[in-house]
Amino acid sequence: MAVFGILYGVVTVNLMGIKRQASLNSSLTTLISDIKNQQLKAMSADTEGRSTNDSYGLYFASDRYILFHGVTYNPSETSNFSVSLGDGMEFSTINLPTNSIVFTKGSGEISNFLIGSNTLTLTNTQNNEVKTITINQLGTITTVN
Repeated sequence: MAVFGILYGVVTVNLMGIKRQASLNSSLTTLISDIKNQQLKAMSADTEGRSTNDSYGLYFASDRYILFHGVTYNPSETSNFSVSLGDGMEFSTINLPTNSIVFTKGSGEISNFLIGSNTLTLTNTQNNEVKTITINQLGTITTVN
């Protein structure tokens, strides 16, 4: 019985670590997909049912990010869509002008891009695993480490 108890404990601890890592990777994959999707909407003149096309962007808070349209983030806009990072996930560093990325309509380039202000750090607070995303002026994610 003791051997089974020890094995059960070891397996449970290992599975919890895998779950925590999968959670960070899942949040990261969703974030990257949403960044690319917002850029694609800006480049393709997507109107989302409005009469004119617009710029699209993402606004970052510590525990979530918000998908929006327009040249700046407006918290009272009803069409904003909030994406929660989930339990134990947070942006530990948001090194972006006005905590947002805005893709210019037509070109898809980041408006108001500043060299050196182009990273986000996503942290799993349960195991302190960290992933940093770096994005360039063209909206391309250049590194994830």
